[in-house]
Amino acid sequence: MNQDVVEKFVFEHESDLLAALKRIPVYQRISFSDNHLDGNRFRELPLLNKQDVTQGFPFNFVGGRESEFSEKIEKGTWEIIESSGTSSDRIQIIRNANFREIWSPRIREYHNVYANRDSVREALLTTLNCSRAQCNLGVATYEERLFGERLVLNRSRTPALWDDAECERMLAEIERFSPQVLTAHPVYLSLIDQWCETKGIIPPKSDAVFMSYDYATRRSLARAGRWSRSGVFRSYGLTEAFTVAMDCEHGSLHAINEGCLVEILPYGNIPNVGEIVITSLRNDVMPLIRYRTGDLALIDPAQAPCPCGRSGLVIQRLEGRISELTFDSDNQSVTAGSVDAAVSECDGVEFFQLEQRGDRSVALGVVVNERFDERQRQALSGILRRLYRQSNVNVTTLPEMSPTRTGKFKIITRSIGPSA
Repeated sequence: MNQDVVEKFVFEHESDLLAALKRIPVYQRISFSDNHLDGNRFRELPLLNKQDVTQGFPFNFVGGRESEFSEKIEKGTWEIIESSGTSSDRIQIIRNANFREIWSPRIREYHNVYANRDSVREALLTTLNCSRAQCNLGVATYEERLFGERLVLNRSRTPALWDDAECERMLAEIERFSPQVLTAHPVYLSLIDQWCETKGIIPPKSDAVFMSYDYATRRSLARAGRWSRSGVFRSYGLTEAFTVAMDCEHGSLHAINEGCLVEILPYGNIPNVGEIVITSLRNDVMPLIRYRTGDLALIDPAQAPCPCGRSGLVIQRLEGRISELTFDSDNQSVTAGSVDAAVSECDGVEFFQLEQRGDRSVALGVVVNERFDERQRQALSGILRRLYRQSNVNVTTLPEMSPTRTGKFKIITRSIGPSA
C-alpha cells in the first residue's frame, strides 16, 4: 500500500474524519478523543465490519439526531436503500436522495470515454436490484425505464426468464437508444451475447463497455469485447460508497481517491493478495471509516507508472470474495480468481460454479458450449487436481447458472474453512 496516499487523504480530510469519529455513534466505541489525526494514527484505527454497520441500524449512525432523521426521511431529502450483494451480505444504507446525481458525473471524469461530453447515454444490463428498478418486473415500457440519459434494459428477476422475444426487445432498445456506454453485469451480458451468437446476430457496439456489479470472469470479459468499439473496462464499487476503482483507457484498475481511500490489507497466505478496505466520506450521513468490503485484490508492489499519468493505488486484479476462498491439501488459500484462471484454460466452458465440501473434495459444475468434449473435461479435472493438490475432483455439466435471490451469481461455495 502506498503510504503517501494514506497520508495525503488523512491530511486533506482530517476535519471530516475527526468529526465522524467523535459524532457518529458506531465509532464512539473507539473512544477517540484526540484533536489531531495523522496517517500513523489512522492506520491504528480498528476496522469496521458489516456487522457493525447492521447492528443497531439506523441509530448507530444517526443516534442523537432522531428528529432530523425522521424529518428528512419523510421529506425525501434522505433515503434508505439496500445494497445489491448476495442475501447474506446485504445491508441497508442511509444517504442523501441525490447521492448518485452528485457522484456519477464526478466519477466519470476518471475515464476518457466521458471526456469533452456534456452528457453520455448509458444503457444498464444487470439485476433489477442493482439498477434500482424493482418496479419494472415484466411489463415496464421503454419510457418507464428511461431515466434521463440512462436506460435500464433488463426487466426480469433472472435471465433464465429471457426468451427470444425478450432478447429481441433488448437489442431493439439498444439500437433505438444508441448508448455511448454499456454498463453490464458479466453473466447477463454473456448470456445475451450467447443468444446473439446462436442466432447469427452481430451485437450492436457502444463506445465502451464497463463490467460491474459482480466478479467478471475471463470468459465474460472476452465476450464483452464483441459489444465495444474501444475496449472492455472493469468498474468496482459498492452501493455504500459508489465507484471506488475503475479501469482507465489503458486497462489499469485505478483506485479513485476523490472522497474515498482504498487500502489493500494483508489477508491469508497468498503473496500480494489482500482485502479491500475503504474509507468513504462521500456519504456524509453514513461515513465509513476503514470499512471491510470482504473483497480480495491482487496488487503488484513493483507496478510501473500507468501511461495514463494517474498516480495512487493500482489494483492488478480482483480476486473474488473472502467468503469464496477455498483451500488446497496444504491449507493454502485458493481465490475465485485462481479458479477462474484455471477454468479459462478450457475454451468450451462459458460459466462455472464450484463447491468445496467438508471432506475437501471439489465439485465443479460447468455450463458449456459446443467446443466442450470429454477431452476438455479430463483436461479441466487435471488442472483442478494440480490447483488443489489432490485427486478428489469431479467435473459435471450444468444446464444453466443458478442465481441467488438477488439475481446475482455465486461462483464459489464452500462448507469448510482452513484446517487448524
